[in-house]
Amino acid sequence: MSDQLSHKLKLDRASHHLNSLDAKVRDWRDGETHDYAVELDRESGKQRVKVKLSESPPDEFRLIIGDYLHNLRSALDNLIYELAVAYTGFKALPEDRAKRLEFPIFGPKAMSADACRKRIGCIHPDAQTIIKGLQPYNRGDEFASDPFWKLYQLSNMDKHRVPHVTLLAISTYADFPEVPGLPGTLTINFGPFEDGAEIATYTPSPAISTRKCTWTPSSPSA
Repeated sequence: MSDQLSHKLKLDRASHHLNSLDAKVRDWRDGETHDYAVELDRESGKQRVKVKLSESPPDEFRLIIGDYLHNLRSALDNLIYELAVAYTGFKALPEDRAKRLEFPIFGPKAMSADACRKRIGCIHPDAQTIIKGLQPYNRGDEFASDPFWKLYQLSNMDKHRVPHVTLLAISTYADFPEVPGLPGTLTINFGPFEDGAEIATYTPSPAISTRKCTWTPSSPSA
């Protein structure tokens, strides 16, 4: 039996899934799977970038993303259990108590005293203070941008439906104006990575320029 703590095992497994996904995305990206078309919208003056797929991203990507989210979220819950065991001195907690333990993630509203007691009431008070300080609600109206809240939302969605590969990352973007001028504007459109999808629009800088854009599917959403 491994001497590693269970939350560390879960984190290692999450890292394994992430590395596997990165490798498979690189292999897919490097193949002749997709191209991009740029169309000028004469009315607005914007260039519209659309993806052309000859091979859709494999469904395996979505399953790996789900496995990654599950292991990352459960690592936090495993950590709480281990902290409770360390603080109480029990080798194993009673099942009725253990099943209520979890790493709390509260966004719009602060965690109530009752919720705190059920989820982390039997871990060291200092650890409770640290966890309370990490809560997304501490960021006020910006709670939705907190990594813990994003993980909470995505892992809950994954319980009911397989995540989609939807977001894009710019790996290359260059603007080389021949004369000084104002920079152009670039807008990334988020949505399903599917054939014909408009993934970005940009307004070229006033000066004549040469642009090169390379796009890579990178992040999950639901």
